[in-house]
Amino acid sequence: MPTETTIDEEAKLQTILKDMRRARNDNEPYGNVSAENIALVVHAFGTSLHNLSHLVLSTIVFFLRESGQKQNQTNETVTHNISDLFIPIMDMGMRSADNKECGRALFLLVALMQIDPLSGVFLFLRDGMLEWLEELPELFPTFPLVQRQLAVLFSLASNQAACRSIVRANFLSWLELQARVSTDTQIRTSCAVALTKLARAEDAAGNGIDLSGTSQEDMAERARSKRSQTDELGTLLRNTIVHAHEGDNNEILSPVIDSIEGLAYLSIEVALQESLSKDQKLLQCLFSLVPVIRRRNNLVAQSIDDVPAAKKTNAALVYGISVIISNIVAFAPRLTEEESQLAKLRNLANPVTAKPGGLLGMTTGTPSTVPEDRESDASAIERGKRLIKAGVLPALTALARAESVPTRHAVGRAYLSLVEPNENRGPILQNGGSKTLMSLIRSALSSVSSSSPGSMTHPASSQNLLAVDDLTLIQALAKLAITTNPGLLFGTSDSALIDAIRPLSLLLLHPRSSLLQRFEAIMALTNLASVSAVLANRVATVDLATKLDVLILDDHIMVRRAATELVCNLIHTDVMFARYGGKLSLANKSVPSAQAKTISATAPATPKMSTSTSLSTPPEAVISRVHVLLALSDVEDQPTRLAACGALAMLLSNSASACRALLSIEKGPSGVFTILGDILDPSRVRDEVGAKGSSHRINQVSSPSAPVALSGDALQLAHRAVVCTWSILSNAPSIEMEEEVIEAAKKEGLAAALVALVEPLTDNHNTIPHQPPSSSQIILSGVQCLKWLMERGVEVRL
Repeated sequence: MPTETTIDEEAKLQTILKDMRRARNDNEPYGNVSAENIALVVHAFGTSLHNLSHLVLSTIVFFLRESGQKQNQTNETVTHNISDLFIPIMDMGMRSADNKECGRALFLLVALMQIDPLSGVFLFLRDGMLEWLEELPELFPTFPLVQRQLAVLFSLASNQAACRSIVRANFLSWLELQARVSTDTQIRTSCAVALTKLARAEDAAGNGIDLSGTSQEDMAERARSKRSQTDELGTLLRNTIVHAHEGDNNEILSPVIDSIEGLAYLSIEVALQESLSKDQKLLQCLFSLVPVIRRRNNLVAQSIDDVPAAKKTNAALVYGISVIISNIVAFAPRLTEEESQLAKLRNLANPVTAKPGGLLGMTTGTPSTVPEDRESDASAIERGKRLIKAGVLPALTALARAESVPTRHAVGRAYLSLVEPNENRGPILQNGGSKTLMSLIRSALSSVSSSSPGSMTHPASSQNLLAVDDLTLIQALAKLAITTNPGLLFGTSDSALIDAIRPLSLLLLHPRSSLLQRFEAIMALTNLASVSAVLANRVATVDLATKLDVLILDDHIMVRRAATELVCNLIHTDVMFARYGGKLSLANKSVPSAQAKTISATAPATPKMSTSTSLSTPPEAVISRVHVLLALSDVEDQPTRLAACGALAMLLSNSASACRALLSIEKGPSGVFTILGDILDPSRVRDEVGAKGSSHRINQVSSPSAPVALSGDALQLAHRAVVCTWSILSNAPSIEMEEEVIEAAKKEGLAAALVALVEPLTDNHNTIPHQPPSSSQIILSGVQCLKWLMERGVEVRL
């Protein structure tokens, strides 16, 4: 039962809190910050008013730092001003032999390390602090309050680079001893977390140490020592969590949070990831600390951070669980070719990057591995399956509702790893994974939109504002969108499908997105664009079209193919149709807006003639774009050829101006018919001349005496080519290029190629039932082309 003194102190703390908030709202310079009030706050540490005093202290410190920044003071000046307020109390505790005074000073230093690390580090590095901290374990060996705060302080200090070396040099032995023998759960756990942080910091710092003279035996011993240390610390932290869960005691919440923080650091180690993924009891304990979302539960509409139950909603605990999950299911980093070569050279010169450490086998660095030693993807996939079986998906759904941005990023990384294997995508969708990802993405985009109002309607204006970590969320969604029906993934309504376009476009356009992320964004957008013309027009923006101009020429064959297929699926949209010359202005007339018939990357086009005439020269940019499509129709990769030629077929069959643009390339109609003729008759032979690698080919064309009917992809490609050919021939008079077209057709043997295509198809059509529907369309278009050529004096040999 609270005493009268406690009630009085609580009232005073509440008054200080109200005064500070009022001062902040009124923009007063320092508010009610006095030595007396500071002493009152510190005096409440370690009592029943500890949480309230911590809140008051954080309000004071935040107010002072904010006030200093408004006065354009440097961080260093503000830090000195804040520290000066607490130095008298710190000095009093350091001079006192009373355990309560020393405990309050320690509480204050720990609180400042948590609230304002700059001030905490400043006080930690003051003269005399090291000597005082070294004396405390001997002065108060049986006083748990001091021992606990000392352990927590060293754990916090191990996060700070400026303090880490001091902790390692002076308190490493004490930390190792307490982690092993202390009977106090809080002390043991905090010491283990401090050791974990020190070890991880040494791993990072040790990668550049030259130990080329180290023997193989020493290298193996250091590797064993590191594994032993990791296992020992992991077991200690694991047991703390499990025992706390079994006891369900709120008083040991702090050790649980510390243990989860320690495991978040340790779970970077692959060996520990394996053991954690197989520890069903631990996983169930971790997931039970996350609120379970049920239907008709108010929790569904709330953020995790707003739920009253502190044990299940502590921000540090939630973040730690998210990081542990993401680490366990993470795939090993994939090295680029350049990184792989550098790693090999580094390992040749420096076979190990480790050095001996302390009593728990602490090492600096890890044994070097060449890229071939990278952990297989199969191991990460298996870990992900184990976590799904243990119930990680409902936990991720709940964790995604946290207010903490780092927590959401960790959830996004976990989802990205889990969606990698196709067999996991079904369970993820069944557990609402797509809705969870869309919720996380909307939250990220809303913050971008609030900072840049124009970004809602112009994705390019927000691409630089979107954090790189947010791209992971979109990439996970893109992976699902590649293999899942958009209607099942996002919903059947137009608004839901349109909402999915913006983040995927941002993933493609973001200047810091990886090539893999761009590739997956293209694939997902291609799937969305195939749903309807409305969605295709939403996908096709000027910014996206500009990006595709670059990606269809990318060195990576898969990226080039995907970009070309997206161009094919978007060529009928207003933006892309105009960009490739479909709406060029003519000298005497304007080309009417063509309603292009949609053609996919695997379906043929049907000619649809335009009667517009054009006497003007198309812009160079347009000529270049259609030339690229023509060139891609002649590459070795068959899917790329199908997509590029399909885009040309749709474009040319709906626009005379696009035909003129194509015929205006550097090699003119002859260059166009060279490629189209090769597609129509793949069997014809052209002799190479000139130096090796020259693209110049002589005019003599020969075909086998008995052409064979095309089938499969070759037939589909020929269908596109014959549509392109008929579109060019039928529009040649209207664009005043009839003579050039006739001469090029004679020179390139176009008639012979058409005959070689049509003749065997006609024979098969008459003798073999159930021919593909495209065969009759090819025959019809081919006959039209041959008739047009014969009427203009081109010899046709049947």
